[in-house]
Amino acid sequence: MTEHKNHKIQLLSSDGTHVRFFGRKGNYQGEFYFPTGTAFHNDNIIVADWGNNRVQIFSDQGKYLGQFGGHQLVPLGLSIDRDGNIIVADCKAKLIKIFSETGQFLRKISTGGSFTFPFHCIQHDNYLVVSDSGDHCVKVFDREGKFLYKFGRKGDGEFNEPRCLSMNKARQLMVCDKMNHRIQVFELSGKFIAKFGTKGSNVGQFNEPLSTAVLNDGRIVVSDLSNRRIQIFE
Repeated sequence: MTEHKNHKIQLLSSDGTHVRFFGRKGNYQGEFYFPTGTAFHNDNIIVADWGNNRVQIFSDQGKYLGQFGGHQLVPLGLSIDRDGNIIVADCKAKLIKIFSETGQFLRKISTGGSFTFPFHCIQHDNYLVVSDSGDHCVKVFDREGKFLYKFGRKGDGEFNEPRCLSMNKARQLMVCDKMNHRIQVFELSGKFIAKFGTKGSNVGQFNEPLSTAVLNDGRIVVSDLSNRRIQIFE
């Protein structure tokens, strides 16, 4: 997981035991300035190094392997598509950018310039799904980047700054509804399925949930940002 304000990456076991960490504040190779997201591919760890305008690649032991980006890139969430390419949400350019696993730029996705604050993009089947946090909605594209539809809007019963996305074991879309302090679950069509969480600091409550991950046994891991903790749900 990324420790955004501590400028490092922490690795935990599935039961929450600390395994190792790597990184420190700085702009040299292997250092970070407000990292915002991670993804795993072929035993490598890919990190969105937001404040340094780059994506860095490490071994699973934290050894620096390479980087790509520059001042033209301001990465937030990232993910890996089924071809092994790296999908990056670039909040400055208001685009989704796709790079090869070695960092070569391949293509971009936009809705005619209508992204407001793209935060995360994941591939599901032949679709690319984007959380547009500034527009308080989820936007869905085909694999070639053609816009298909969107769902959601700002409100207590809708979204308020949706952040990271993931698919659960039932192949349903989970959305971190950050400022509504909950996780919402949908069919990819946008049909609402369920939600969990309310604002607070008790067990099962959230204060700005930012990201989710699904373990091999189906349990759901949620980063509870302003409560400074990780919670795990059945």
